[in-house]
Amino acid sequence: MTKNFIPFSLFITAAIGLSFCGAANIDLLMASSITGMICDGGNHGCTMKGIVAVDAAYQSVGLALEGIAIGHVHGINGKTPEETMRNMGLIASPGMVKTEGVIVDIMKGKQ
Repeated sequence: MTKNFIPFSLFITAAIGLSFCGAANIDLLMASSITGMICDGGNHGCTMKGIVAVDAAYQSVGLALEGIAIGHVHGINGKTPEETMRNMGLIASPGMVKTEGVIVDIMKGKQ
């Protein structure tokens, strides 16, 4: 483990903890804010993506506590957290299959 490595599980734990702050609609706010983030090969960028995700969770809790929400008719948001997650899954597969190949090609070109 390098000194710059931060286990991704810490980011997930922080985001989950923030989600238990009693804020309604946090799932819709989170889905609307970080869905476009892509994995680009497991590197130091993952740490930054984790930081951004936790910050999005923090911001989403604050907005949700103020009664601000993004409705299910917008973007990939579903009527339930489960539907939203299912929609996010569809973006990952089959949606990102070709994207993964492009990312791999870019990384191979750097060698």
